[in-house]
Amino acid sequence: MKHIFYINPAAGSKNAPLTLIPEIRRACEEASVDYSVHVTSTASEMLDSIRREAANETPFRVYACGGDGTLNRALHGVAGVTHAELAHIPCGTGNDFVRNFTHPAYFLDIRRQLCGKAIQLDAIRIGDPAGDATGDAIRIGDPAGDSISNPAGDAISIGDPAGGSTSNPAGDAIRIGDPAGDATGDAISIGGPAGDSISDAAVDSISDPAGDSLALNMVNIGVDSDVVALAGRLKRYPFLKGSLAYGAAAIRVLMQGKTYRMHIEFDDGTTSEEDLFLIGIANGRFCGGGFLSAPRASLTDGLLDICAIRPVRGVKEAKLLATYRKGTHLDNPAYANDIIYRRCKELQIEARDPVTMAVDGEVVELKRVTLRILPGAVRFSIPQGAATINA
Repeated sequence: MKHIFYINPAAGSKNAPLTLIPEIRRACEEASVDYSVHVTSTASEMLDSIRREAANETPFRVYACGGDGTLNRALHGVAGVTHAELAHIPCGTGNDFVRNFTHPAYFLDIRRQLCGKAIQLDAIRIGDPAGDATGDAIRIGDPAGDSISNPAGDAISIGDPAGGSTSNPAGDAIRIGDPAGDATGDAISIGGPAGDSISDAAVDSISDPAGDSLALNMVNIGVDSDVVALAGRLKRYPFLKGSLAYGAAAIRVLMQGKTYRMHIEFDDGTTSEEDLFLIGIANGRFCGGGFLSAPRASLTDGLLDICAIRPVRGVKEAKLLATYRKGTHLDNPAYANDIIYRRCKELQIEARDPVTMAVDGEVVELKRVTLRILPGAVRFSIPQGAATINA
């Protein structure tokens, strides 16, 4: 098996992923394995490389070295490829996906990673109810730091091979940062001769070949997504890293008291339309840098865990947030009327108010979306000594 390491230098703390390179080389040389290391600057660069490997019949394992966003992009390259495995070396801000396993520190041990064994994990397919996955969800920023633009938020032409122009005649997607560098204030120009959107595979994409996008861990809508977006901006400050950035963002967002009116239709035909704080659609259990928001979720059960929280205020809001972080909110009778909890294989959500959606930490603007579980969608390699945590 060939072992291919893709390193996102923009993930997490400055240059943190790059410090892995000497250890990767040492471990691979000691194990005498066939390996390569790639430092990638764009999502399309990594995806193109993975898809070239997939065109061959040689078994290979992709190691996504970065945050949950980097893992998500690698997922789009290996999902459905029978001779490919996906692995993750967490170097991001929240690193929520590895919390779904025992001994998450083992994911940073290259020797244990090389001895890992693959199991089939589910994934979430995200598309538009009308079949147009890209028509109602556009990328508005990269809070996880796994950005397709430069960290400073300066103007970048994604379609330009030189990567340094603020315009390009092909009409490819262009991201232009606002003066403050805030992800949610970015301006996006979408288009091209073929009328392609920002998810055009020729540019940078979180979409799979069928046009839909995928999530491996969780999709968060509403206040959760607002927290992810703000945490991405706060982490630029050296004293606010990891869970601290998410905690500070949560306090600030909750003080704003936002609610969002949403229409939800489950696969059994039942519907709900009301004002909500948030909706979490979970395959994994953790989000927001350690919030155990879906304590009953499993990566292998073929089901989505849906948790929606109705508006609460004052002391009750603070107490509910504390249980939401610990994962005890579903079992606490004090919040039985404040939480909608369901398990299903598919659902549709339509936002009546402007709202954002975080897909494995990647923030997009949402109007309507269909989410469905894909059982056994990817072969994921678990480091030697680690195992999945079942609810």
